[in-house]
Amino acid sequence: MQLGIPEIPEIVINEFMAGNSATIADNYNEYEDWIEIYNKGNTPVNVGNMYITDDLSDPTKYQIPDLFPDSTTIAPYDFLLLWADSDINQGILHLDFKLKNDGEQIGIFYSQYSAIDTLEYGQQYTDTSFGRSYDGSNAWIYFPESTPGYTNSLSINENQTSEIKCYPVPTNDILCFDLPVVSHIAILLYSSEGKLVLQKSIFDKTGSIDISSFPNGLYFLKITSNDRIYYQKIIKNQN
Repeated sequence: MQLGIPEIPEIVINEFMAGNSATIADNYNEYEDWIEIYNKGNTPVNVGNMYITDDLSDPTKYQIPDLFPDSTTIAPYDFLLLWADSDINQGILHLDFKLKNDGEQIGIFYSQYSAIDTLEYGQQYTDTSFGRSYDGSNAWIYFPESTPGYTNSLSINENQTSEIKCYPVPTNDILCFDLPVVSHIAILLYSSEGKLVLQKSIFDKTGSIDISSFPNGLYFLKITSNDRIYYQKIIKNQN
């Protein structure tokens, strides 16, 4: 570390929600936008006196108070929730801005010229969080289930797909699935970055999708049937 230049802590913007209507309530039992900070380092980090912003051209827009370090210190491999609700009178973890659904920016800074972590995001959806595919990773996805204050690896869980039988991809890059009953089925396939890459609707209990034209990688299959939602991780690695 150079003299006068602080060592950058290993904290990152890990997950956030712009449009929280029923997911998690704050200390005033209000459903507000939130930002989750993750400490991926092996030493505690106090974010008090650091700056957080929704406009990277104004990096020092809001300074997190350092009045109660116990409340603003993140233990190693732990999480801190900040409420983006424009209501700083509700506590030191409440920010003076809200998040926009149609996309903007989030940044954490030491000072005007010392960025710790920054993010530019696009369209968001009510009660759907956007975060790193696993804690601290570089890939961002929309989560089937948000995990505020908990590890992101809980969001995609094999137990969530117990009522859907999904057959592997290897045969001609065709993915087949089987649901418990015949119904109207909405099929959505997302890339690991959360981009919708395929959408179709059918009336049946079985179906298939052709992903032969898609590049290799991780995908998330979402199937809605009879007010039930099923999720499946798909890994395409054929040549």
